[in-house]
Amino acid sequence: MRRAALLTLFLMIAGTVDAGAQTLEIHPYAGGFFPRKFLNLVDVNRNALYGAKAGIFLTRRIEAEGNFGYLPDLSFASTPARKKAFIVDGAVAYHIPAAPMLYVSAGAGGMTASAGRSSSSPFAPAEWTSNHFFSMTYGGGLKALRQWGPVGYRIDARGRTLPHYYGFRFSWLETTAGLTFSFHRERSK
Repeated sequence: MRRAALLTLFLMIAGTVDAGAQTLEIHPYAGGFFPRKFLNLVDVNRNALYGAKAGIFLTRRIEAEGNFGYLPDLSFASTPARKKAFIVDGAVAYHIPAAPMLYVSAGAGGMTASAGRSSSSPFAPAEWTSNHFFSMTYGGGLKALRQWGPVGYRIDARGRTLPHYYGFRFSWLETTAGLTFSFHRERSK
């Protein structure tokens, strides 16, 4: 999972090397994770979501993005097992011409869920197992680039669906916000 995140970030940064006028943005974020009931029966703990996105504008309106996210608790409610998740995905965002601060996006990637048993001792050896799942993401938000020099902000709401999470479909809402750091590069003539 770490290799996929580094590869995504590398490819996005490498795309600026011989491109024309490009804007690269980096967006650290924090937000909330609001899951539906798993199988319409089991509650899943609501929790925080942290991560970073990197994007490069391919045209004036279209942007390619990479995302690495971390869910510190993806456990079912009222269970002693602990579960955390790492999310890596890529998306394409379209910035709406009539409202340039608004965008919609869709993408795909993967999620690694790591489960372990709880322990009362911080020195007890952890027993973790990991499972990997395909993930689809869709949504949009508000993005204001370069409001204070290279710094702007981004507010995002998106759905995420795992079509085969332990054999069943599982969806949730993610809401995030954070600062956006933009870097503009003009190709020398």
